[in-house]
Formats: sequence, C-alpha cells, structure tokens
Amino acid sequence: MTNDIQHPDHYTWKGTECKKVIEIMTRGLSGAEAYYVGNNIKYLYRYPKKGTLLSDLAKAEEYTKFLRELFMEDGGKA
Repeated sequence: MTNDIQHPDHYTWKGTECKKVIEIMTRGLSGAEAYYVGNNIKYLYRYPKKGTLLSDLAKAEEYTKFLRELFMEDGGKA
C-alpha cells in the first residue's frame, strides 16, 4: 500500500520518478510559474498510464495555456 501512495507506477514507470523530473525542471522558478510547469510535466509524464490519454493531454494543454497567459500578463517576458 505504501508503494502505491509514495511511488505509484504511473509516476515511476519511465525509470526516473516524476517528482524528481519536476524538481529539476522547476529549479529556479517560483509561484504560479513553477506550479504550471510542474503540473504540465506531471500530466505529460503519466498520460499513458493513468486516467485517459485525452484527459491528461488536455490537462497538460490547459497548464501550458495558464503559463502562456502568465507571461502575457507580465508583458511577454520570460
């Protein structure tokens, strides 16, 4: 049971735990930007293993949209 909670298959199946990938990819980011990038990674990482393919891809697309809107609010600065 603990393994299903701490290290579920849909977050470890690619050989590197999703949590580690998110930590690396959001290093140096903060706030909403880190949150949106992290969620985008999460949904792209797990899409073939949890939920439905289309729903996880739609969720990743939504977080990409949020990230784009965040940058537009900031005058398009990255």
